[in-house]
Amino acid sequence: MSHSVFHPGRSMRWLGVTGVLSCCWIGCEVDEADVEQPQTPSIALPDLGKADGWQPALNPEDCPGGAPTLPNGKPATWTIIHYAAADNNLESALLEDINEMEAGHRGTPNVNIVVQLDKRTERGVWRYHIKPDTDRSTIHSSLVGYSEEEPDSGDWRTLAAFGQWAAMCYPADYYAVIIGGHGSGWSGSEDDARSASVLAETQAEGQVARSIAPDDSHGTSMNIEELQRGLTEIRKATKRQDDPDWLNRLAFYGSDACLMATFEVTYDLRNTATYIIGSEETEPGQGWPYSTIIRDLTERPSYYAQRPHELTKSIVRYYGASYGPSGAAKKNKGITLSAVDTSSMTKAKNAFELIADALLGLAQDDAAFGEALWEARTKTYNFYGFVDMTLLFDSLQTILWDQALIPKPGQHWKGDPRAKDLAQGLNTLLKDVWPDLVVQVARGEKYPQAGGLSLYFPTDLCGGWTGGPKIDVYANSGIGKATAWDELLIALIEKKNGSNKTYVAKGSATLQAEELPAAEFSVDCRFSRGQFTLRGSDSGSSFSATMNAQDGLSVTRVTWSRRTELGTQWIELPWNAEPIPMPGDYAPDQAYEAHQVSIPLQTRDSSTNTTQPLPTLLSVSCPAPTMKYCD
Repeated sequence: MSHSVFHPGRSMRWLGVTGVLSCCWIGCEVDEADVEQPQTPSIALPDLGKADGWQPALNPEDCPGGAPTLPNGKPATWTIIHYAAADNNLESALLEDINEMEAGHRGTPNVNIVVQLDKRTERGVWRYHIKPDTDRSTIHSSLVGYSEEEPDSGDWRTLAAFGQWAAMCYPADYYAVIIGGHGSGWSGSEDDARSASVLAETQAEGQVARSIAPDDSHGTSMNIEELQRGLTEIRKATKRQDDPDWLNRLAFYGSDACLMATFEVTYDLRNTATYIIGSEETEPGQGWPYSTIIRDLTERPSYYAQRPHELTKSIVRYYGASYGPSGAAKKNKGITLSAVDTSSMTKAKNAFELIADALLGLAQDDAAFGEALWEARTKTYNFYGFVDMTLLFDSLQTILWDQALIPKPGQHWKGDPRAKDLAQGLNTLLKDVWPDLVVQVARGEKYPQAGGLSLYFPTDLCGGWTGGPKIDVYANSGIGKATAWDELLIALIEKKNGSNKTYVAKGSATLQAEELPAAEFSVDCRFSRGQFTLRGSDSGSSFSATMNAQDGLSVTRVTWSRRTELGTQWIELPWNAEPIPMPGDYAPDQAYEAHQVSIPLQTRDSSTNTTQPLPTLLSVSCPAPTMKYCD
């Protein structure tokens, strides 16, 4: 089967905030492909209906030709595993990527390039073993696997199954995994690649709501924990029986997608591949320049096998050049791409942890440190709630030096020892760790000082317009758990914007009115910003109450609606009623109970606007709540 390519409109590789990059949602046309069914090996997709749904055992007879491909009787030098998650509006862009790979391939059997393609315009999944071809409009490579079954490319098990199959059928000395498609890095917005319902479920379970590889047919995408699981399974498949523990044949993982080069994402993926490639900023629709990358790799496979870091550096340089004044792609001043050596991530985390710990203590005792960090934020690049990490801390270091709040290198210091710790952490991160951590950066004219990784630094704990993650979600990330950065952000933002703390619990409420049957409700108990609210409903009625909790607890509003044979009956606290004190001691972080409190409600006929008193007893029971910052 061949696939034709047509792309009058290209979208950026990001599903982000509506209206910020509207081309991510519209204007990306694709061609329908030839529907001829190929006579090729069938693909066995993982059974996602099982509890774990993972099938790690594969049979070599599932390989094309019934056995692994061994050029000259031994493994190839490289196998590139490309996961084309095109079940979205990037289909035409990813089809062109495959044609670019064909155009760049120089025919050596020592480099396998294996692609799995999931399309939006046609049901099924295709696997290609890339061969040289100069026709840039149609894919002519060998179709080595096909299934009419629709894959879920947003599930990590689909990625893992493909990667394990590729490693088994196309063994090599070194491997790389590349995901092509949309990426959102981090996102807590309903405009994320995940559907709103899936996103809400993810956040409710405390998972980190950031994603890659959205699948429109299933409304899914992989969060980073899932991506990490998929890459871990692929790394296991690349390992040979006699390999020493230190040897990682998965040389690099690359996100040909937007916003994936964050400190948090890279930290979570640190044990999967030796190097990680990604972009701090959104990527243009053209993505990586595969023809140039594949041409270089297929011309010099042994050179790069001896120097895998040089391959990652070359990819980054080629990407930057492709969007430069003389590049093959349309010039773009706003691009970034970086290659990171994951062996330095632990050292980077340790230095960052020292910085966060010291800043948290110092800012609580001296407002000048918090103000310095806010000022530094204005001097760095902002990537939708994330900021360039090195520019942030380089600016912070300069501000603190100028104000004599931390010592300069070699300076004798008699002040707060935490300031010395902060100075040490900044110097270690910027001077000792970063040059080994980020091995190559491509920068457009818009970002001349980009350091290669961004860091979460929102101005709103609940995501704000940027669509960034809520602080509750971030606290469950790897960096959130390992450092005090989330605690520092909470302290800084609450001081600036006020508290976002919300206390929530599942409780119950009962209303007993004269001449009416008792109404019992399961309610959401919630305290936020000085108000205590109760809300619940059943099939025939609903209830809500608002109480002022600034000074004690008093009811200021009650609404109870009942469905009757004559329509809906409204029972409410009169709008001009005085607040009704509630009994007992109330604290937002503790359980609360009140039984048979007299509430002077009234019935209201909306058609005649007449009211009638209805004395009612209200009982409330709320267990000890859970504190959240955004709920």
